[in-house]
Amino acid sequence: MKKILLLLTFFIMVNMCSYAQYNSFLVNYGGNAKAIIEGDDNTITVAIPSGTTLKSSTISVYHPSLYYSTEQNKQVINSIQVWCSSNVFDQNIKYDSFGNAYSELNQNQATTSDFFVQKTYSGFTEVSLDNGFYSTAPFPVANIPADINLDYCQPTTNIQSNDPNITNLAHLLTSGCSKMQDAVQRIAQWVVGSIRYVSSANNNVDMNASLVFSRKSGNCAGYTNLTIALLRSIGIPARFVSGFSIQYPITLPFLGSSIPWGNSAPAWHAVYEVYYPDKDKWVMSDPQITLNFGSTHFVRHNSGPDDCDKVILFTYSSTGNSPIITYGNMDGTITSFTNRYSYRNYSNFQATRPNANLLGVYTGTATGINDKIAITNGTSSFKTGDRVSYSSSFTSYAGNTWPVNRYWSINLYHTNGTYRYAYDDGNSSYWDKTTNPVLPNYQWLLDANGRIFGEASVTATLNDGDMIGDKMPLSIERCNELIISNQTYSSNTTINGCYITMGNVTVQNNSALVADSEMGITINSNFEVIVGSTFETR
Repeated sequence: MKKILLLLTFFIMVNMCSYAQYNSFLVNYGGNAKAIIEGDDNTITVAIPSGTTLKSSTISVYHPSLYYSTEQNKQVINSIQVWCSSNVFDQNIKYDSFGNAYSELNQNQATTSDFFVQKTYSGFTEVSLDNGFYSTAPFPVANIPADINLDYCQPTTNIQSNDPNITNLAHLLTSGCSKMQDAVQRIAQWVVGSIRYVSSANNNVDMNASLVFSRKSGNCAGYTNLTIALLRSIGIPARFVSGFSIQYPITLPFLGSSIPWGNSAPAWHAVYEVYYPDKDKWVMSDPQITLNFGSTHFVRHNSGPDDCDKVILFTYSSTGNSPIITYGNMDGTITSFTNRYSYRNYSNFQATRPNANLLGVYTGTATGINDKIAITNGTSSFKTGDRVSYSSSFTSYAGNTWPVNRYWSINLYHTNGTYRYAYDDGNSSYWDKTTNPVLPNYQWLLDANGRIFGEASVTATLNDGDMIGDKMPLSIERCNELIISNQTYSSNTTINGCYITMGNVTVQNNSALVADSEMGITINSNFEVIVGSTFETR
């Protein structure tokens, strides 16, 4: 007979939804996507009040990057036009000290007439994730070029990488990392899982790294400033990137559900790039949702050591009242979009912000060319109390490698971290174990849908020294209580429930009452089985 379970256990499990710690996911994708883009920006409007003369002015309009390419992201702009409605401006293309191109409009005579400036461009963006992302750069980072170290490893006005709180956290997060890629991932996970989005109240003055860290909230510029500060504080080169995000949300598959991705309205947007010495390239990430790649809907404009989220600059001198300057609504259209992203795998991390998922490129591996280990049998969702087994298989396409050791584990997640539910760290040629049919009395982390998350994983050490593995997501349904009170059974009856609590129950008239419970039965009071009747538990 199953043991009686205290009601306290149930109430503890139900009330865990109030804990401010959540299990989140780094979701890795393969595949590719491409967008054809037409940009149309009403850049700036200048209204000159009656009695006012605009004596001189300079307008700088930054261009989208003509060509940008990494292993994952590519942007090609075919044409750019900056047009002014006034004929009192001379226009030239210039470059700032960081190589960003912009059109400079210089006023060549005084004017009292209103005018506006527009920018149009066309091109395409592309994301390719099939080759994965794998860096051999060690951590701590070495071999950083002197100019990159000078500009992109130092604290700046809005990126206080010398803030002791930021520095201490970065060292704590990356403790034990031997690869730069792993250190970047740990910082990205912390930022996504800890910072919540808020709008700026005063044009990003309140979005420097130290303020965002202390508040644990920020907009895109705030996310970017803090992420870069954390990276620079441990010697990882990172830079601020500004651009325009076109409205075009898409939905990506994940664990049987989906992740919505994309802004609800067109807007200027800030992301960051990390310099990997072994690749001699900058790699883009969006601190709010992606790692090692960016969206096809983001049009990259300019980059720099500090917050460069100002892509239109206007300076002037005038007589009379000041001109009224209005920065226009940026806009753009995706005229063609193909989405062939595919979900590859995921890993878990703890977060204090709910629904904080991080989208990444699946990690490349230095394993033998086609050696593969995979979980071939098991279930990704089961009820509390179910007996579940998992199997894995190994395939060597090279014909000369085999698993020397194979380790497997089932990890479940609760408010205090990870609980290793079942495991085997022996030398086994197969992987086929059965879990305990009843969950231990633990304070499990439940999300808003009442589910416990975890993963089954298997790792093999091969005879050639490589390690390969596979993971499978798990989710466990909440076990709700069935309460039966003031009930009389006069005919054969079977009741089913996860927890069953009974009180003031009578079984009579030579009847049989069968209680089928997954987790146990609690009898509170006044339970009576009349002679000739039976009560059975399963």
